[in-house]
Amino acid sequence: MDGTTGSPTNDPGQAVFAAGGGWCAIAWSLEGVTLLTLPFPDESSALDTLASKGLPSRGGSLPSSIASLTESVRQYMAGGDVDLSGIRVDLSGLPPFRRKVCEYVRTIPPGQIRTYGQVAAAVGSPGAARAVGGAMAGNPVPLLVPCHRVVGANGEMVGFSAPGGTRTKRALLEMERGTSTDCLKFVTAK
Repeated sequence: MDGTTGSPTNDPGQAVFAAGGGWCAIAWSLEGVTLLTLPFPDESSALDTLASKGLPSRGGSLPSSIASLTESVRQYMAGGDVDLSGIRVDLSGLPPFRRKVCEYVRTIPPGQIRTYGQVAAAVGSPGAARAVGGAMAGNPVPLLVPCHRVVGANGEMVGFSAPGGTRTKRALLEMERGTSTDCLKFVTAK
């Protein structure tokens, strides 16, 4: 995959990389990114995530397109104005409803929010807010499918299962809105 054009790579794989004061896990197929975690406090937690999915971490250098993508993630996590929307994701492993939700959530601009109910209505399933919440809880590629931009009714910060919970959700939104540049310092605090 090319981190800027979204072109697939001829080398599927997986790895961990340092970003945002912690360690992220990433996996990719020929079609796009299949897994991208938010930072874990330590490298072993990121490696455990790959192992739990049956994906051993690859050694050696990353393909240039993946190295470019990981650098974009590092810049984003450092508060940079980085557009991650063009990075191809491979959501083929998700059920159709979850895939549809993820595709819609990718269109929410940085710093903006939608409620679970608004997302449900937008994908043609009004009243399915809880199902949208389930789709976001199972999102394999946060940041690329920016589930932190989906909130509870009246803008409540609810339902964020990533490290740091709703504090991370709020911090990511503040960073995108330009009101904070130190968004993930608490995620790696032990």
